[in-house]
Amino acid sequence: GDCVTGATTALPRPFDTRAAAGRLMLQLLAVVAEFEHATIVDRISAGIERRAKEGRWFGGRPPFGYTFSSEERVLVPDPVKAPVVQRVFDLYAGKRLGTRTIAQQLRDEGAPAPSAGWGHPGVHWIINNPTYVGTIRWRDKVFDGLHDPLVDEFTFAKAQAIMRERGDHAKRRGNASDFLLSGLLRCGRCGKAYIGMSANGNGGRYHYYACSGRQKYGPNACDGERLPREKIEHAVIHQLAS
Repeated sequence: GDCVTGATTALPRPFDTRAAAGRLMLQLLAVVAEFEHATIVDRISAGIERRAKEGRWFGGRPPFGYTFSSEERVLVPDPVKAPVVQRVFDLYAGKRLGTRTIAQQLRDEGAPAPSAGWGHPGVHWIINNPTYVGTIRWRDKVFDGLHDPLVDEFTFAKAQAIMRERGDHAKRRGNASDFLLSGLLRCGRCGKAYIGMSANGNGGRYHYYACSGRQKYGPNACDGERLPREKIEHAVIHQLAS
C-alpha cells in the first residue's frame, strides 16, 4: 500500500522514578500543581468577599423571601415568599408569639416554606438573618447591601431583643450568609437539607452544618452527622476549582 513518510511527534517519555532526578521532577510537578490549585481557590474566596463588600449576593441559594436577578446581579424580593417573611416578624415582634406557635400556624395555613419546612429552627433562622434589613453578611463582617430590605431596622432590633429576653436556645442556628452551602447540601440518610449552625464550645465558637431532619425530629429519625463548616466548604471550593 501507499507509504506515508514524514516527521513523527515524539511522545513524552515517562519519568524514571527509580532515579533521583526522576523522583525530583515528579515532586516538582506536584508542588507546581498544588500551588496553581491553591491560587485558584484563593481567587474564588477573594471574589466572594469582594462581591459581599460591594453589597452583592455572593452565591449559593438566596435567603427565603428573595430571588436572585441574574441581570442586575442582586437579590430581589420574591412576590410570594417575601410577605411570609414580613409576617414572621409581625407575629414574633408585634404579636410576641413563640417560634413553635408561629411555625405551627404557618404549617396549618399551608404558607410557602423554606427548603427544610416550617419548624421552629426555620423561624429562628429568619428572625436572626440580617439580610432582611438590607445588609450582606460574610463571615464576621456585615456590609450594606444593594437589595431592598423586607423589614425595617426597628422591627428587626425588637425581634432580636425579644429573642435575647427569652433566651431562645435555637438561636444558635447560623445566618444563611455565614454558610455558603446552607440548604444546598442534602443528607445522605434522610434526604433533608443540611443547614448552617453555630455553637459555643470549650475551644470557643464553632460553626458546622447539621441535618435539618435530625434537628427537627431528633436522632431517632436521622443519625446524619454534623459537618465542620470550614472543612466541607473548603472541600467544595477545591472541587469547583478542579
